[in-house]
Amino acid sequence: MMGKMRGELFFYKTFSEKMILAPTSQLIWKLNGNLKSFEKIDEGKYSLLDFCKLMEEIDDDEAREFQTDLAKLNSYGFFQDKETKVKKISSKNFHNIVINPTTTCNLDCWYCYSREFKKNNAEELSLEEIKKTILYFANRKKENQSETSLSISLFYLSEITLNFHIFLNIKAYIEEIKHNYDFNIFLFPPPTNLLKIDQSFVDYINEYGFLTVSVDYNNTNQIQEVKKNIKAFEDIVIKHCIVPLHSGMNNLLEIYRSFMEVFDFVSLRPVRVGENSKIPWRIESMKTFDNELNVLCNQLFEMGDEELITFLLSLGPSDYFSRYIQRIISRKKSINRCSAGIKALAVGPDSKFYPCSGFIGREDFVFGTAKTGVNMNLISKYQNSVTSNTQCRDCSIKYYCGGFCEDWKQMMGKKQERQQIECSINHVFFKNSSSFVIKLLEKGSYILTTFIKEKGIDFKLSYPLNFDDFVSFFSATN
Repeated sequence: MMGKMRGELFFYKTFSEKMILAPTSQLIWKLNGNLKSFEKIDEGKYSLLDFCKLMEEIDDDEAREFQTDLAKLNSYGFFQDKETKVKKISSKNFHNIVINPTTTCNLDCWYCYSREFKKNNAEELSLEEIKKTILYFANRKKENQSETSLSISLFYLSEITLNFHIFLNIKAYIEEIKHNYDFNIFLFPPPTNLLKIDQSFVDYINEYGFLTVSVDYNNTNQIQEVKKNIKAFEDIVIKHCIVPLHSGMNNLLEIYRSFMEVFDFVSLRPVRVGENSKIPWRIESMKTFDNELNVLCNQLFEMGDEELITFLLSLGPSDYFSRYIQRIISRKKSINRCSAGIKALAVGPDSKFYPCSGFIGREDFVFGTAKTGVNMNLISKYQNSVTSNTQCRDCSIKYYCGGFCEDWKQMMGKKQERQQIECSINHVFFKNSSSFVIKLLEKGSYILTTFIKEKGIDFKLSYPLNFDDFVSFFSATN
């Protein structure tokens, strides 16, 4: 039997369950029983053959039964690494352009992307240079006969409220030129720290209908100002708060709730920082972070159904917990972490093009200028996917996370342990989110059905998530 075992599985543990994942099909199962002998098995990716050898070494009833069940599923091809079709990335058209005319800000956040750039650079883009940059990308799309819209965002690396008059000037300029193109051109305001507001900004947001605020949870003064200034906006405005998540944060539910009191949506997103930052991520802090997410999940299950639904629907579009819940439910394969350098580019105060705003000032990642155009040779070297990237290719959860962030990798340096930080964070989110989804289904279908309907997610977990039940179900139908 063992000689015919082909394929791979990912064995992992949460605080209360032991689970396995079929990496290619993205099927997940909770294992049954006490499985005390399984405690000796390390988390990780195994060939079916190697895992069955471990079962033989354990040599108890549970292990033998599990080995038999694996053999049944293996005979149906469940764990075989079938080729995944990867859609070819188009490098001709860039649909999202983030223009950073300046790094001027009224905060000095310890995790800000532009901290290093500001130390040695004082360049700023003039109004005319911003216009020329927009024209370059609009004309480029026109030449490539693109019909998709062009999205422009301004002042991502600075505080928009300090230069809002420029934003309004650019908005007027786009209105002047957009009739020259067969596609739409949109201008989006970036997140604000909301320390200072004026009436023109309030009036614009009230008409625009959406506001995103980025808040440093360690800055109590900013939090106080944000909760005061948010009252200036009409109730009809959808308000989204992004809170950079770092290794020193605990009691995540309290953090979520404190911002959900004044915002419609709240996102906790891991902050990308190097090992010398104020609050760095470290390998040894992952156990604490894992525990914090587990505590959050347990606290959520103490809620009533309606309260839990309200909480889940209040998680914002940038929230990592919600992101993994949705990806686990939909089993959608993400082959790229984000659109940086693929469909999106950033423009720095130095007039140079970069994959995203986090790279500004790094000469190795300059992809051109409005004068020279986009260097497609450099772009093509940057564009890769989890199926071609050597660091991600053999990872069991690569289709859930979409690969590592090149910006974060550069911040962390070249030591292997440093590059594992982001991977470890993603594994913690995956493990806790998959366990949460299974418990949610065990609790009953109402909560998850409501969440799926409101979020518009494809539900692709319509099979028994209990491993023994799945084996029995599938064996009976084949």
